[in-house]
Amino acid sequence: MEIIGPCRTNYGRGNGLPTGLDEMRYYQEKTVIKNFDDPKDAEIIPGEEFIVGTFVDEEKQDYFEIYDNFVSEHLGG
Repeated sequence: MEIIGPCRTNYGRGNGLPTGLDEMRYYQEKTVIKNFDDPKDAEIIPGEEFIVGTFVDEEKQDYFEIYDNFVSEHLGG
C-alpha cells in the first residue's frame, strides 16, 4: 500500500504551496485517476500530472493469519 500524504511543512512550503488549501488544490489539479494502470507509469514528478488509483487488488493473508499458520505448523498449536 502506498499513500500520498500531503505535508505542508516539508513538501508544501518548499515547493511554493504556502497553505494546506494551496497544497490540496495542487493535488486536485495534478492527479489523474487510472485504476489498474501499470504502477511503473505512476511516477511522481513535481509540477506534472501524476496517476493515482488502485493499481492491484489482491487478497492476501494478513500478519496474524501467517503467524497462526506458522505456529500451527512448527509448534503444533
